[in-house]
Amino acid sequence: NMGLNRLEMANKYLEFGNWAILKNPNCTYELRSQLHRNFGKLYTSQEKYSKALTEFAKDVYVCSLDHGPEHVRTAAAYYYMAKNLFKIGKETAGLGFCTKIMKIWHKALETEKKILENLTEAQMCEGEEILTSIFETRKQTYGAESISTAEAAFTLGLIKCEMKRFNEAELLLENVLATYKGKFGGDDLRTSKVQAALELVFAVMKASE
Repeated sequence: NMGLNRLEMANKYLEFGNWAILKNPNCTYELRSQLHRNFGKLYTSQEKYSKALTEFAKDVYVCSLDHGPEHVRTAAAYYYMAKNLFKIGKETAGLGFCTKIMKIWHKALETEKKILENLTEAQMCEGEEILTSIFETRKQTYGAESISTAEAAFTLGLIKCEMKRFNEAELLLENVLATYKGKFGGDDLRTSKVQAALELVFAVMKASE
């Protein structure tokens, strides 16, 4: 009963928030995004998955208007879509969103680091949690030694580097390097990128000794 009462209270607060936003056309995209995302989470907890997907889709739309569809802030909205799709058994669609999220983050971590400078610590931590979840999902789906899992591990390793968690990054990148060398060979560009990232980790760790 206590849990049900809390859900009903949360629903009332969100409905009030929705009413307030509708009455205020100048409300920020960020507030609109938070409202849709919270409604989506509420409907998910109530197992109203169709309504949840609608709210998460609105979240994606608003985030895209605010930041663009290929921004890491929008990637968080895609993630909630993916989680909901997995819950209703649409694994292929969910994995598709996971791939999109990973590509957005990988590009930002490799070539668009200015984007990361505008993220808060909480947003970086959220990104790390999302990439960890995708890594675990791929490992469970494709196996620990698969290229798909290694790609996810590479992206996760890069965000660990960005957050100065070098020991964790080292372990991830060493595993990725071994997989890439086995699949692509040591001279492949993909292998070289992992090697370069790993060498940077070694250099930073040595400098801090």
